[in-house]
Amino acid sequence: MQQLQQPFQLERHNLSVSGSVGIVLSSLGYENAADILRDVDVAMYQAKRLGRSSYVLLTNEMRARALDRIELEGDLQQGIAQQEFDLDYQPIIHLTTGKIVGFEALLRWHSPKRGLVSPSQFVPLAEETGLIDILDRWALQMACRQLDTWQQQFGEQFQVDMNVNLSAARLHRSNLLEQVECICDQIAGARSALKLEITESCLLENNSSALAMLESLNRAGIRLCIDDFGTGYSSLSRLHSFPVHTLKIDRAFVARLDHSRSGNKLVEAIVAMSRALGLEIVAEGIETIDQLRTLQNLGCELVQGFLFSPPLSATEATELLAQQYVLGLPTPVNLNRN
Repeated sequence: MQQLQQPFQLERHNLSVSGSVGIVLSSLGYENAADILRDVDVAMYQAKRLGRSSYVLLTNEMRARALDRIELEGDLQQGIAQQEFDLDYQPIIHLTTGKIVGFEALLRWHSPKRGLVSPSQFVPLAEETGLIDILDRWALQMACRQLDTWQQQFGEQFQVDMNVNLSAARLHRSNLLEQVECICDQIAGARSALKLEITESCLLENNSSALAMLESLNRAGIRLCIDDFGTGYSSLSRLHSFPVHTLKIDRAFVARLDHSRSGNKLVEAIVAMSRALGLEIVAEGIETIDQLRTLQNLGCELVQGFLFSPPLSATEATELLAQQYVLGLPTPVNLNRN
């Protein structure tokens, strides 16, 4: 590695390079060259993550993690082919009226082999492998179809938004707008009710192609929501330039409510800023009555969380909507959670 860093002359320029080195030992018991190349590749990428001019010696633990990842990727591909995914729906509640004004559609993987797989496990892998394009498109189609079913069931009185998460990687796909418009054109009312949720980290990258895609979606009448707001560090000064309609306060801020004055002040500042910019604001992760009361006092009107309802199957969500549109009942608060 030291030798690699020595400068060399190319025409009239002095240049230098660095290397990332992955190392495996024969003591790990290899029987063929393909396994050696696979493992040394794993070690090399671990070295690259450490920064310039680093090396990593592969361990049994690292190899086990790499094999698990390879197996998970295979299961994920099979899960998509075998249609092992579905959507749950978590209600978004208006505190003044007690009514459901929206749902967040949440992707679920029910693997016959692994059971219920956490999104934190499979979503990053899907993004790395490009499989997220298939999953995002499927989730959008299914959410809009469910929205259409509810519109037909509850009639003109039905006014509920559908929030669908969009991977950051999808913002760089040139065909995203075409796909979203195609789905919306197939389902009456989908365009006016649909909201695409993107994480705040998407905006911190300062990528011109992503911003251009957001602006195109906005011009097409698709509303945009920033999820996990408050977890980034540099978007406040640029927030006014993003074509977004809604901010979601990250659950980490909600969890700190009433535990410290600074927690309340942060949420109060986000609410005030949102109002000044004309943005809708939703607090997520509400679990206690005290959090609910604090948010009401701070002027936050839209909430979601286990205090009202966990994510529900389509059947359960339909039953909850029937209470509102057929029986005229407000959404119940789970008073057993204190």
